[in-house]
Amino acid sequence: MNAEKAPMETDILYRKLEGNLTPAQEREFDGWLASSPAHRAYFERLRANYPVADHILTQASFESYRGQFAARLVRRRHVVRRRILLAGAAAAVALAVVIPFTRRGADSVPEDRGERVSLVTSGGEVLTFSELVGRAPEIGATVDADNGIISFGPADGDDEVRHELIVERGGFISLALADGTKVWVNSGSRLTFPRIFGATHRTVQLDGEAYFEVSADSLRPFEVVARDGVGITVLGTKFNVRSYGGHSDTEVTLLEGSVAVTHEDAKVLLSPNQQAQFDHTERRFTVPDAGNAAQYTAWVGGMFDFDLQPLGEIFDELERWYDVEITCDGARAAALGPVTLQASRGRELADIMKILEKIAGLEYSRRGSELEVRFPR
Repeated sequence: MNAEKAPMETDILYRKLEGNLTPAQEREFDGWLASSPAHRAYFERLRANYPVADHILTQASFESYRGQFAARLVRRRHVVRRRILLAGAAAAVALAVVIPFTRRGADSVPEDRGERVSLVTSGGEVLTFSELVGRAPEIGATVDADNGIISFGPADGDDEVRHELIVERGGFISLALADGTKVWVNSGSRLTFPRIFGATHRTVQLDGEAYFEVSADSLRPFEVVARDGVGITVLGTKFNVRSYGGHSDTEVTLLEGSVAVTHEDAKVLLSPNQQAQFDHTERRFTVPDAGNAAQYTAWVGGMFDFDLQPLGEIFDELERWYDVEITCDGARAAALGPVTLQASRGRELADIMKILEKIAGLEYSRRGSELEVRFPR
Protein backbone atom coordinates (compact mmCIF):
# COMPACT_ATOMS: atom_id res chain seq x y z
CA MET A 1 0.00 0.00 0.00
CA ASN A 2 1.25 3.44 -0.89
CA ALA A 3 0.80 5.18 2.45
CA GLU A 4 0.64 8.95 2.20
CA LYS A 5 1.78 9.47 5.75
CA ALA A 6 4.46 6.97 6.67
CA PRO A 7 4.98 7.04 10.44
CA MET A 8 8.25 8.59 11.61
CA GLU A 9 9.96 7.50 14.80
CA THR A 10 8.39 9.46 17.64
CA ASP A 11 11.73 10.41 19.20
CA ILE A 12 12.83 12.13 16.01
CA LEU A 13 9.60 14.11 15.62
CA TYR A 14 9.72 15.40 19.17
CA ARG A 15 13.45 16.07 19.14
CA LYS A 16 12.84 18.14 16.01
CA LEU A 17 10.22 20.16 17.87
CA GLU A 18 12.72 20.68 20.68
CA GLY A 19 15.59 21.49 18.28
CA ASN A 20 17.70 18.60 19.57
CA LEU A 21 18.30 16.41 16.50
CA THR A 22 21.72 14.98 15.77
CA PRO A 23 23.07 15.59 12.23
CA ALA A 24 22.13 12.02 11.24
CA GLN A 25 18.63 12.41 12.64
CA GLU A 26 18.29 15.76 10.89
CA ARG A 27 19.09 14.11 7.56
CA GLU A 28 16.59 11.33 8.24
CA PHE A 29 13.90 13.84 9.18
CA ASP A 30 14.58 16.03 6.12
CA GLY A 31 14.31 13.00 3.84
CA TRP A 32 11.02 11.93 5.39
CA LEU A 33 9.61 15.46 5.22
CA ALA A 34 10.60 15.91 1.56
CA SER A 35 9.27 12.53 0.45
CA SER A 36 5.59 13.49 0.57
CA PRO A 37 3.44 16.64 0.91
CA ALA A 38 1.33 14.64 3.37
CA HIS A 39 4.38 14.24 5.65
CA ARG A 40 4.94 17.99 5.67
CA ALA A 41 1.26 18.67 6.36
CA TYR A 42 1.28 16.13 9.19
CA PHE A 43 4.34 17.65 10.84
CA GLU A 44 3.00 21.18 10.49
CA ARG A 45 -0.22 20.09 12.17
CA LEU A 46 1.79 18.40 14.91
CA ARG A 47 3.86 21.53 15.47
CA ALA A 48 0.80 23.80 15.47
CA ASN A 49 -1.33 21.69 17.78
CA TYR A 50 1.18 20.23 20.20
CA PRO A 51 3.27 22.98 21.79
CA VAL A 52 4.51 20.65 24.53
CA ALA A 53 7.26 18.39 23.18
CA ASP A 54 6.81 15.54 25.64
CA HIS A 55 6.17 11.94 24.62
CA ILE A 56 3.22 12.04 26.98
CA LEU A 57 1.17 15.11 27.78
CA THR A 58 0.75 14.91 31.53
CA GLN A 59 -2.33 16.26 33.24
CA ALA A 60 -0.38 19.30 34.44
CA SER A 61 0.91 20.21 31.00
CA PHE A 62 -2.50 19.52 29.52
CA GLU A 63 -4.12 21.99 31.92
CA SER A 64 -1.43 24.55 31.11
CA TYR A 65 -2.16 24.41 27.39
CA ARG A 66 -5.93 23.83 27.56
CA GLY A 67 -6.72 27.18 25.98
CA GLN A 68 -4.20 26.77 23.18
CA PHE A 69 -5.50 23.33 22.24
CA ALA A 70 -9.13 24.47 22.30
CA ALA A 71 -8.37 27.43 20.05
CA ARG A 72 -6.65 25.23 17.46
CA LEU A 73 -9.18 22.44 17.47
CA VAL A 74 -10.41 21.25 14.10
CA ARG A 75 -13.84 19.78 14.69
CA ARG A 76 -14.70 16.37 13.30
CA ARG A 77 -18.07 14.91 12.42
CA HIS A 78 -19.26 13.00 15.50
CA VAL A 79 -21.02 9.66 15.19
CA VAL A 80 -23.28 8.26 17.91
CA ARG A 81 -21.96 4.89 19.04
CA ARG A 82 -23.88 2.09 20.66
CA ARG A 83 -22.72 2.58 24.25
CA ILE A 84 -21.02 5.97 24.41
CA LEU A 85 -23.33 8.81 23.42
CA LEU A 86 -21.33 11.70 22.06
CA ALA A 87 -23.95 14.43 22.46
CA GLY A 88 -24.21 17.60 24.49
CA ALA A 89 -20.46 18.05 24.65
CA ALA A 90 -18.99 20.96 26.56
CA ALA A 91 -16.29 23.15 25.00
CA ALA A 92 -14.12 20.65 23.19
CA VAL A 93 -10.46 20.24 24.06
CA ALA A 94 -7.97 18.37 21.89
CA LEU A 95 -5.83 15.84 23.72
CA ALA A 96 -2.81 14.45 21.96
CA VAL A 97 -0.13 11.82 22.24
CA VAL A 98 2.07 9.87 19.90
CA ILE A 99 3.31 6.57 21.34
CA PRO A 100 6.61 5.05 20.19
CA PHE A 101 6.03 1.91 18.20
CA THR A 102 7.71 -1.05 16.61
CA ARG A 103 7.34 -1.13 12.85
CA ARG A 104 5.27 -4.00 11.49
CA GLY A 105 4.89 -5.14 7.90
CA ALA A 106 1.49 -4.57 6.28
CA ASP A 107 0.83 -8.31 5.91
CA SER A 108 1.95 -9.43 9.33
CA VAL A 109 -0.41 -10.61 12.04
CA PRO A 110 0.09 -10.15 15.79
CA GLU A 111 0.95 -13.40 17.50
CA ASP A 112 -1.98 -15.88 17.75
CA ARG A 113 -4.53 -13.48 16.27
CA GLY A 114 -4.78 -15.70 13.19
CA GLU A 115 -6.60 -18.24 15.36
CA ARG A 116 -9.48 -15.79 15.53
CA VAL A 117 -10.07 -16.35 11.80
CA SER A 118 -12.26 -19.05 10.28
CA LEU A 119 -13.64 -19.92 6.85
CA VAL A 120 -17.12 -21.23 6.15
CA THR A 121 -16.93 -23.21 2.91
CA SER A 122 -19.64 -23.28 0.27
CA GLY A 123 -20.70 -26.63 1.73
CA GLY A 124 -21.22 -25.11 5.18
CA GLU A 125 -18.15 -26.60 6.84
CA VAL A 126 -16.38 -24.29 9.31
CA LEU A 127 -12.58 -24.43 9.17
CA THR A 128 -10.48 -22.75 11.81
CA PHE A 129 -7.28 -21.09 10.64
CA SER A 130 -5.22 -24.02 11.93
CA GLU A 131 -7.43 -26.49 10.06
CA LEU A 132 -7.29 -24.36 6.95
CA VAL A 133 -3.49 -24.51 6.91
CA GLY A 134 -3.66 -28.26 6.36
CA ARG A 135 -6.78 -28.45 4.22
CA ALA A 136 -6.46 -25.37 2.01
CA PRO A 137 -5.75 -27.41 -1.17
CA GLU A 138 -9.19 -29.02 -0.83
CA ILE A 139 -10.82 -25.67 -1.62
CA GLY A 140 -8.19 -24.49 -4.09
CA ALA A 141 -6.31 -22.25 -1.67
CA THR A 142 -2.88 -21.85 -0.17
CA VAL A 143 -2.07 -20.46 3.27
CA ASP A 144 0.99 -18.53 4.42
CA ALA A 145 0.62 -19.21 8.13
CA ASP A 146 3.64 -17.10 9.13
CA ASN A 147 2.24 -13.92 7.58
CA GLY A 148 -1.48 -14.68 7.86
CA ILE A 149 -2.34 -14.72 4.14
CA ILE A 150 -4.97 -16.90 2.45
CA SER A 151 -4.68 -17.05 -1.35
CA PHE A 152 -7.04 -18.34 -4.04
CA GLY A 153 -5.43 -18.73 -7.45
CA PRO A 154 -7.12 -18.75 -10.88
CA ALA A 155 -9.23 -21.83 -11.55
CA ASP A 156 -12.05 -23.21 -13.63
CA GLY A 157 -15.35 -23.83 -11.97
CA ASP A 158 -18.64 -22.36 -10.81
CA ASP A 159 -18.80 -18.76 -9.64
CA GLU A 160 -21.75 -19.77 -7.43
CA VAL A 161 -19.31 -21.53 -5.10
CA ARG A 162 -18.97 -18.95 -2.36
CA HIS A 163 -17.01 -18.92 0.90
CA GLU A 164 -17.39 -16.73 3.98
CA LEU A 165 -14.35 -15.45 5.83
CA ILE A 166 -15.05 -14.64 9.48
CA VAL A 167 -12.61 -12.47 11.44
CA GLU A 168 -13.56 -12.36 15.10
CA ARG A 169 -12.80 -9.49 17.43
CA GLY A 170 -9.05 -9.47 18.03
CA GLY A 171 -8.31 -11.01 14.62
CA PHE A 172 -6.81 -9.81 11.34
CA ILE A 173 -6.13 -11.54 8.02
CA SER A 174 -5.02 -10.90 4.43
CA LEU A 175 -6.78 -12.50 1.49
CA ALA A 176 -5.82 -12.82 -2.19
CA LEU A 177 -8.86 -13.46 -4.40
CA ALA A 178 -8.86 -15.48 -7.62
CA ASP A 179 -8.67 -12.35 -9.82
CA GLY A 180 -5.56 -11.06 -8.03
CA THR A 181 -7.42 -8.56 -5.84
CA LYS A 182 -5.89 -8.20 -2.37
CA VAL A 183 -8.06 -7.69 0.71
CA TRP A 184 -7.08 -6.95 4.31
CA VAL A 185 -9.92 -7.79 6.70
CA ASN A 186 -10.12 -6.09 10.10
CA SER A 187 -11.42 -7.33 13.45
CA GLY A 188 -15.11 -8.10 13.85
CA SER A 189 -15.73 -8.49 10.11
CA ARG A 190 -17.22 -10.95 7.61
CA LEU A 191 -16.40 -11.16 3.91
CA THR A 192 -18.33 -13.40 1.50
CA PHE A 193 -16.67 -14.06 -1.85
CA PRO A 194 -16.83 -16.54 -4.77
CA ARG A 195 -14.12 -19.12 -5.38
CA ILE A 196 -13.87 -17.71 -8.90
CA PHE A 197 -15.51 -14.67 -10.48
CA GLY A 198 -17.95 -14.78 -13.40
CA ALA A 199 -17.39 -13.45 -16.90
CA THR A 200 -19.20 -10.13 -16.41
CA HIS A 201 -18.86 -9.07 -12.79
CA ARG A 202 -16.95 -9.52 -9.52
CA THR A 203 -19.02 -9.17 -6.35
CA VAL A 204 -18.22 -9.64 -2.67
CA GLN A 205 -20.27 -8.87 0.48
CA LEU A 206 -18.79 -7.13 3.54
CA ASP A 207 -20.02 -6.63 7.08
CA GLY A 208 -17.27 -4.80 8.99
CA GLU A 209 -14.09 -3.23 7.67
CA ALA A 210 -11.72 -4.16 4.86
CA TYR A 211 -9.11 -2.50 2.68
CA PHE A 212 -9.14 -3.45 -1.01
CA GLU A 213 -6.49 -3.26 -3.70
CA VAL A 214 -8.57 -4.28 -6.71
CA SER A 215 -6.95 -5.93 -9.70
CA ALA A 216 -7.78 -3.89 -12.83
CA ASP A 217 -10.28 -5.48 -15.25
CA SER A 218 -12.22 -3.14 -17.53
CA LEU A 219 -14.61 -5.91 -18.59
CA ARG A 220 -15.59 -7.02 -15.09
CA PRO A 221 -16.45 -4.29 -12.56
CA PHE A 222 -15.64 -5.13 -8.94
CA GLU A 223 -18.45 -4.47 -6.46
CA VAL A 224 -18.47 -4.52 -2.67
CA VAL A 225 -21.96 -4.81 -1.18
CA ALA A 226 -21.90 -3.39 2.36
CA ARG A 227 -24.59 -3.02 5.02
CA ASP A 228 -28.09 -2.01 4.04
CA GLY A 229 -27.38 -2.40 0.33
CA VAL A 230 -24.67 0.27 0.07
CA GLY A 231 -22.65 -0.63 -3.03
CA ILE A 232 -19.11 0.31 -4.05
CA THR A 233 -18.26 -0.27 -7.73
CA VAL A 234 -14.76 0.01 -9.23
CA LEU A 235 -12.68 -1.27 -12.14
CA GLY A 236 -9.33 -1.26 -10.35
CA THR A 237 -8.32 0.93 -7.41
CA LYS A 238 -7.43 1.14 -3.69
CA PHE A 239 -10.04 1.97 -1.08
CA ASN A 240 -11.21 1.25 2.47
CA VAL A 241 -14.74 0.29 3.49
CA ARG A 242 -15.91 0.61 7.08
CA SER A 243 -19.44 -0.72 7.59
CA TYR A 244 -19.95 -2.23 11.04
CA GLY A 245 -23.35 -3.29 12.30
CA GLY A 246 -24.53 -1.09 15.16
CA HIS A 247 -22.83 2.02 13.77
CA SER A 248 -24.86 4.80 12.25
CA ASP A 249 -22.90 5.12 9.03
CA THR A 250 -20.89 3.38 6.32
CA GLU A 251 -17.63 5.05 5.27
CA VAL A 252 -15.84 4.52 1.95
CA THR A 253 -12.41 6.19 1.72
CA LEU A 254 -10.58 6.32 -1.62
CA LEU A 255 -6.78 6.29 -1.85
CA GLU A 256 -6.24 5.76 -5.59
CA GLY A 257 -8.38 5.66 -8.73
CA SER A 258 -12.11 6.31 -8.63
CA VAL A 259 -15.16 4.60 -7.18
CA ALA A 260 -18.93 4.93 -7.42
CA VAL A 261 -20.83 4.53 -4.15
CA THR A 262 -24.56 3.88 -4.41
CA HIS A 263 -27.65 3.27 -2.33
CA GLU A 264 -30.94 2.75 -4.17
CA ASP A 265 -31.24 5.77 -6.49
CA ALA A 266 -28.49 7.82 -4.81
CA LYS A 267 -24.98 7.78 -6.26
CA VAL A 268 -21.73 9.60 -5.51
CA LEU A 269 -18.41 9.48 -7.35
CA LEU A 270 -15.19 9.72 -5.35
CA SER A 271 -11.75 11.04 -6.26
CA PRO A 272 -8.59 10.23 -4.26
CA ASN A 273 -8.62 11.53 -0.67
CA GLN A 274 -12.40 11.77 -0.64
CA GLN A 275 -14.71 9.84 1.64
CA ALA A 276 -18.37 8.92 1.13
CA GLN A 277 -20.36 8.64 4.34
CA PHE A 278 -23.81 7.06 4.17
CA ASP A 279 -26.00 7.80 7.18
CA HIS A 280 -28.19 4.74 7.72
CA THR A 281 -30.64 6.74 9.85
CA GLU A 282 -31.10 9.76 7.60
CA ARG A 283 -30.63 7.65 4.45
CA ARG A 284 -28.33 10.10 2.70
CA PHE A 285 -24.73 10.57 1.55
CA THR A 286 -22.21 13.23 2.48
CA VAL A 287 -18.79 13.56 0.82
CA PRO A 288 -16.27 15.27 3.11
CA ASP A 289 -12.63 15.66 2.16
CA ALA A 290 -10.81 12.74 3.81
CA GLY A 291 -7.66 14.85 4.26
CA ASN A 292 -4.91 12.27 4.55
CA ALA A 293 -6.75 9.15 3.39
CA ALA A 294 -3.89 6.91 4.55
CA GLN A 295 -5.00 7.59 8.13
CA TYR A 296 -8.03 5.39 7.51
CA THR A 297 -5.86 2.45 6.44
CA ALA A 298 -3.21 2.72 9.16
CA TRP A 299 -4.67 -0.46 10.70
CA VAL A 300 -3.46 -2.42 7.65
CA GLY A 301 0.12 -1.50 8.57
CA GLY A 302 -0.36 -2.44 12.22
CA MET A 303 -1.05 1.07 13.57
CA PHE A 304 -3.73 2.94 15.45
CA ASP A 305 -3.96 6.44 13.96
CA PHE A 306 -6.65 8.45 15.73
CA ASP A 307 -6.64 12.06 14.56
CA LEU A 308 -8.91 14.32 16.61
CA GLN A 309 -11.41 11.53 17.24
CA PRO A 310 -13.97 11.29 20.06
CA LEU A 311 -13.13 8.87 22.85
CA GLY A 312 -16.20 6.84 21.88
CA GLU A 313 -14.77 6.03 18.47
CA ILE A 314 -11.41 5.15 20.00
CA PHE A 315 -13.05 2.86 22.54
CA ASP A 316 -14.98 1.12 19.75
CA GLU A 317 -11.74 0.34 17.94
CA LEU A 318 -10.03 -0.86 21.11
CA GLU A 319 -12.98 -3.13 21.85
CA ARG A 320 -12.74 -4.84 18.47
CA TRP A 321 -8.97 -5.23 18.44
CA TYR A 322 -8.49 -6.36 22.05
CA ASP A 323 -11.84 -8.21 22.29
CA VAL A 324 -13.07 -6.36 25.37
CA GLU A 325 -16.14 -4.40 26.45
CA ILE A 326 -15.64 -0.78 27.55
CA THR A 327 -18.31 1.18 29.40
CA CYS A 328 -18.23 4.76 30.64
CA ASP A 329 -20.29 7.90 31.19
CA GLY A 330 -20.92 9.09 27.63
CA ALA A 331 -21.54 12.71 28.57
CA ARG A 332 -18.25 12.92 30.47
CA ALA A 333 -16.39 11.29 27.57
CA ALA A 334 -17.93 13.76 25.11
CA ALA A 335 -17.00 16.72 27.28
CA LEU A 336 -13.31 15.87 26.94
CA GLY A 337 -13.42 16.49 23.20
CA PRO A 338 -11.37 14.82 20.46
CA VAL A 339 -8.18 12.89 21.14
CA THR A 340 -5.16 12.39 18.90
CA LEU A 341 -3.27 9.16 19.47
CA GLN A 342 -0.89 7.14 17.30
CA ALA A 343 0.41 3.77 18.46
CA SER A 344 1.29 0.28 17.33
CA ARG A 345 -1.55 -2.24 17.42
CA GLY A 346 1.06 -4.64 18.76
CA ARG A 347 1.02 -2.86 22.13
CA GLU A 348 -0.81 -4.25 25.14
CA LEU A 349 -4.19 -2.70 25.93
CA ALA A 350 -2.83 -1.69 29.34
CA ASP A 351 -0.23 0.50 27.58
CA ILE A 352 -2.90 2.32 25.59
CA MET A 353 -5.13 2.80 28.63
CA LYS A 354 -2.19 4.09 30.70
CA ILE A 355 -1.64 6.82 28.11
CA LEU A 356 -5.34 7.71 28.07
CA GLU A 357 -5.25 7.92 31.86
CA LYS A 358 -2.57 10.60 31.63
CA ILE A 359 -3.87 12.70 28.74
CA ALA A 360 -7.61 12.40 29.39
CA GLY A 361 -7.52 12.26 33.18
CA LEU A 362 -9.58 9.07 33.22
CA GLU A 363 -9.34 6.04 35.48
CA TYR A 364 -10.29 2.49 34.66
CA SER A 365 -10.66 -0.91 36.21
CA ARG A 366 -10.64 -4.25 34.45
CA ARG A 367 -12.32 -7.52 35.31
CA GLY A 368 -11.64 -10.16 32.67
CA SER A 369 -12.75 -8.76 29.32
CA GLU A 370 -14.75 -5.89 30.83
CA LEU A 371 -13.31 -2.40 31.38
CA GLU A 372 -15.09 0.32 33.32
CA VAL A 373 -13.85 3.84 32.61
CA ARG A 374 -14.42 6.64 35.11
CA PHE A 375 -13.78 10.39 34.93
CA PRO A 376 -12.95 11.70 38.44
CA ARG A 377 -13.98 15.28 39.05
